[in-house]
Amino acid sequence: MVMSWHSYLFWLYSWVSALPWACVIYYRYCYQADYSVYVKKYPQADRLDKYILALTTPYGIYYLCDTVFILFYLPSVSACGWSYFCHHIVSLVATPIVITMPHYPWFIMLPYAWHCLLLMFPGVFFLNVVYICIIFIKIREMHKVPWSLYSHYRVYRLVVYSMLAGPLVMLWYNQCTNNMSNHLVAQA
Repeated sequence: MVMSWHSYLFWLYSWVSALPWACVIYYRYCYQADYSVYVKKYPQADRLDKYILALTTPYGIYYLCDTVFILFYLPSVSACGWSYFCHHIVSLVATPIVITMPHYPWFIMLPYAWHCLLLMFPGVFFLNVVYICIIFIKIREMHKVPWSLYSHYRVYRLVVYSMLAGPLVMLWYNQCTNNMSNHLVAQA
């Protein structure tokens, strides 16, 4: 498998960050704040949210690098390359929304953590099925109060819908794998 330097760094980041992601999600899920207070006031960031922001930021950097990389090869990119290109465009739209969120509930973080597993074990199809289920759980939770009350989270929910409706369906349809070399120039 041939990977670009930025894909290799992101693959390594997936291995390094998987355990911290799991710990943060476990803590946030088990020790949830009283979200009913957010019905009357906007969610506030805590120390854990700043740590989550640090874990999330490399995703946006990678998506920007990979999008530029794919643009460089655009005339001869494979169908999977186009699918990843669309996935990264939607992800780039999501990045400023995510990094400016005041608070990260467990369900917003879960797909990021699972994404690590997708890259760590690209040949395990079952992980993709679980990932889609996680996206649906995320959407369901985002429809609940208090998250449905705030425009920041509602806009993010729309981006998640567009990710599901477009790029993820394209990746499935084109039978793309998660090995991070799919976007290289198609074989002639």
